[in-house]
Amino acid sequence: MSASKLETIGKFTTINDAEFARMLLEGEGIRASIADATTGSMLVPNVVGWFKLDVAAEDAERARQVFVEARRAASEVQDPSGLSIACLACGKEMPQGVASCPDCGWTYLGGEADVE
Repeated sequence: MSASKLETIGKFTTINDAEFARMLLEGEGIRASIADATTGSMLVPNVVGWFKLDVAAEDAERARQVFVEARRAASEVQDPSGLSIACLACGKEMPQGVASCPDCGWTYLGGEADVE
């Protein structure tokens, strides 16, 4: 990918969230890279928006659509066991079929991501 033709489509607070998003896009055939991944993880791993996900400018709209579809699909996932799901951040019960905790706002979708 040429540096002059890259577009940042997402900003992440952790390298893990950025890598997950990169793999999601690459699974859909969209080449993606994480800007400053090595520097960010060594120096200041929790600075908001430090890890930027870049794609070729011509793939940017399609990449954003992949994120929209992934969020929609995750929000429709239900627990087949019929048991409740506990929020991994606050531990409170989350209703079936939702991806975000109604109490603290944490989400299974990488809630610390800021997709542009």
